[in-house]
Amino acid sequence: MTPPAVARPAPPASSAFATALRHWDLRNAYKARRLPGAAGSRCALDTPAGRFVLREVRADPSHLAYEVRVIDHLATAGFPYRLPRPLPTRDGAAFASEGDVHWLLYAWIDGRTAPRPRTTARAADVARLVAATERALTDLDLGDRAGRFRRPPDERAKTVATLASAARWLRDRHPRRRLARAIAAHGTAVARAVELPDDTVAALRRLPMSSAFADWRHGNLLARSGRLVALLDFDGLAEVPRVADVQNALTHVLASAPVFRTPRLVAFARALGAAFPLAPDEAALVPAAMRERLPVLIAALLDEVRARGRFGATARRTLALVGVARWLDANESRLVDALATHATGRPGAAVPRRAAPADGPGAEAS
Repeated sequence: MTPPAVARPAPPASSAFATALRHWDLRNAYKARRLPGAAGSRCALDTPAGRFVLREVRADPSHLAYEVRVIDHLATAGFPYRLPRPLPTRDGAAFASEGDVHWLLYAWIDGRTAPRPRTTARAADVARLVAATERALTDLDLGDRAGRFRRPPDERAKTVATLASAARWLRDRHPRRRLARAIAAHGTAVARAVELPDDTVAALRRLPMSSAFADWRHGNLLARSGRLVALLDFDGLAEVPRVADVQNALTHVLASAPVFRTPRLVAFARALGAAFPLAPDEAALVPAAMRERLPVLIAALLDEVRARGRFGATARRTLALVGVARWLDANESRLVDALATHATGRPGAAVPRRAAPADGPGAEAS
């Protein structure tokens, strides 16, 4: 996050934010600027005590507590990147609540939104960050809360219906848009990708569970002097097979540019295999996890475009993911070979995994 350039004091924070700030004894805080992002409403704040980020969310408080627990675990496990670790309120709580609104306060982290991983070096940097995250979370024990934060299986019928409805809307309302042409040409193939063979779905469900960050867009990463320095926005955190994190990060690496995807794939796989090698069965299922999840992401983005009626960054992200889906159709064997050769590391080098529960994970690899 780059400190805002403010020539004069920003207006006082709204009454809602002022109420929240009282929980941290920061009554003289000023709202410098609102920050972008989907993880609730966030403001950068200048105060006599320093610079902070205040986040307002309307979410399940048990999931917020889960976020805090995971972030605290990473912070105490030698995680080599900065984290948005919540500052305790004056009563010692991790966040403040008033009704169904919750606030979290973080110390400011210097940096800029990370550049898109369009080069092999940046793809490898993302893989090393994923590896550090997965390694640190391997021994996270949620105790009696384990299993409470599993992502429910995606509804295939709903995804297919959303894709079809969006295709009709684009055809009827915006037929000349590039997104409309892409969905008209490839939407049916994207929808078919949801239908994985039953044995593949069962194999995904049998993989051991882990807490996964699961949103590796470059906008959730901070960089300084070209180096990744921080991981932000844990609101998508869920208990899923750890290949969920791998496939999600790899999807965004491949989506960052429509050219030179194979070199970035190999760089990502090599860096991951060197730092946190996957078990062979995990590596083999990454392409299936991508096939299963890509239509869900595309459908969600199309829904957002339709709801807002605007074709901006969300439409560009959708087009990029459609491009990845098309590339995967033509290059799945290349993806399988790269992961098997590089992401599994040396024979026998895979990180030990916890066994899956006896009744199976029952969660979506996303």
